[in-house]
Amino acid sequence: MIKLLLVLALIFGMNGLVLALFAGEKARNANHATLATARQMEARADSRDEIWRATGWFRGPEGKWKFEIDDGGLRISIRPGR
Repeated sequence: MIKLLLVLALIFGMNGLVLALFAGEKARNANHATLATARQMEARADSRDEIWRATGWFRGPEGKWKFEIDDGGLRISIRPGR
């Protein structure tokens, strides 16, 4: 069984705390065609930012490939007392 790898990342920006979800290359929804492009770009010594903008992939601090999970439609409801 393919294990879905999720990483909850905390990114501090000018407007406060932003949460983002990332998955790795073993995720079911991983786009392996764009990952292959990212690897080719890395081999050509393209910058991390160029690779991210072109493919949506980047290497995390541990050296593993990651991509952001689209959470644009996500809604969070917090209920006091629960």
